[in-house]
Amino acid sequence: MKIYLTKQEFDELLEYSCTVPTGVCIGKQWKCKVDYYDVNKGWLLGEYVQHKDLPVFKIRWKDIVIVGVLEIDKDIERFNERRLKNEM
Repeated sequence: MKIYLTKQEFDELLEYSCTVPTGVCIGKQWKCKVDYYDVNKGWLLGEYVQHKDLPVFKIRWKDIVIVGVLEIDKDIERFNERRLKNEM
């Protein structure tokens, strides 16, 4: 599985490359280096998820793919602002 993150989203994740976070709660996410000693290998996103056997938790791992700025992350330019800019 893969997850696509912007650089900002990636930077906001806490890093746990040599351990896992304490305080297990469903939905907690973090980043982890695939091979801590090999900088050429990528990153994984870890997430605590519910296991079918309560109260057991499991960790779901996804490959992180860093993408450019998404359209939804860009500032919205209002119609009036565009019109004024075009008139200049």
